[in-house]
Order: sequence, then structure tokens, then C-alpha cells
Amino acid sequence: DGKLYWGREGGIGRCNPDGTGAELFQLWELTSPPEMAIGLAYNPDDNKLYITNDKYDYSGGVYRINMDGTGLEEIVSGTDGAAIAVDWEHDRIYYCDYLKGVCMNTYDGGNESVIDAGYVDAVIWGLVVDMYAGKIYYTDKYDDKILQANLDGTGRVDYVTGVDAYAMAWYAEDMTGIVSQVEMAAMQVYPNPAHEQILFSGLNDCDKITIVNSMGQVVYTLDPEGQENMNLSTEELGRGLFYVSFVSGDQQVTRKLIIE
Repeated sequence: DGKLYWGREGGIGRCNPDGTGAELFQLWELTSPPEMAIGLAYNPDDNKLYITNDKYDYSGGVYRINMDGTGLEEIVSGTDGAAIAVDWEHDRIYYCDYLKGVCMNTYDGGNESVIDAGYVDAVIWGLVVDMYAGKIYYTDKYDDKILQANLDGTGRVDYVTGVDAYAMAWYAEDMTGIVSQVEMAAMQVYPNPAHEQILFSGLNDCDKITIVNSMGQVVYTLDPEGQENMNLSTEELGRGLFYVSFVSGDQQVTRKLIIE
């Protein structure tokens, strides 16, 4: 959504790309979970932000939240988390648990497996996934190295040694799939619920917008024609529940819309 996000004690902050407009995206009480956003990762598959909570002073856990700030949910309880990364090519999340090691899980947190139990009692601050090459990388601050392993944790090797490494970032030469999914995730409809006007945004790569009512009937279509944003009066649709589908090539993303 064109914002920079960061974790902090008691919530998540965000600002505009130019550094202006700094604000609290989420404000949490330090007396109830989640208290700390120590690791953040965006998932374009479900348009959610994934969060690790530190158990050193707090309750721990892995959480996720919608990018409109709603739907905060705990998907793994009690995890003493640090770094976290998303592999949207294989529908997985990876995170470091100080008590367990390096963990792999599904998006809903229901299928956790520890893929490197050798890193118990070691805080891994950097963790990235090269989902196209099938490799994960994570930092070992105490032994001054970066490790590489297969996506299932096998084949672990010392990838870079003699470095005092903390956070990491990853870049692939072929970013086509990533850009496509991120652009689809940017296609939004708001306000929601809507009353008088509907705004469609992030349409740079959108070929068509289709609006379907709760009966499954197509009630409206729009052609963005290269526009980034479009408006539509709610009088064209009436009240009720609708599903707005953004189509880009052979990809499609659907948003739920309520008009009151």
C-alpha cells in the first residue's frame, strides 16, 4: 500500500516512502499479547503482515494481520521469535524460535516443523528465503557467519564466515513473479463498507474489474484503460454484499465489498 513498516515494543509503525507521515499502524498494550513486533514479513498471497513476538520479556507467538489493520490473529502460540520470512512460491513461512531453532510452517500456523534444532539458544536476526533457488539463509551472530540450507533444512553449510551479521535482505535477478503478485496485492477497493462512492486503486496493471453480487451475478464491469485509480457511485450497484475481482493477464484477485 505504498508504506514502510517497522516493528517496535507495543505495536507497529509505518510512514510514507519519503519518510513523512510517520504513525502507529498498531498500538498494543505491553500487558497483553502481542506486546512486541520484533520480526515482520509481508505475504502477497494473502495480503497480510506476519509478525514474531519476543518471549524474552513477553508472551511470544507468531501473528498475522490484514493490511487495513483488522483481523489480528495468533497463528503460533508461545514462540520466542526473532527473524521471519515468507515463501509465497511454496505457501510457507519460516521463523526463528530461540527455544526450538529454525521453524517452517504453513500460513495458518497449523503445521510447524523444526528444520534446524541446532540453533536453540541462538537469536537469529536475519532470515531470508530464495524461493526460486530453493535455499534459505540465516545469520549466526555468535559464530560470525551466515548459513545456507535447503528449504526443508537439509544440506546446511557455512555459507559466509568471519562476518558479524544481523539483518539480511534478498534479491533475485528474476523478480517477475514477485512484482506480479505484489501488483495484484496493491489492487484495492475502499472505503469498506462504502456509502456514496467507491474508489478502486493500484490499477496500473489491471485489465478489467468485475463486480459480482451475492447471488453470483455480474452486475458491473469496468475497464481501467491504464488509470491508476477509478471511482464509482454506489447508486450504480445499490446496497448489499459484492465481490470485486481485479483481472491482470491470467491472474485474478477478489475483494469483498459491503455497500450500506
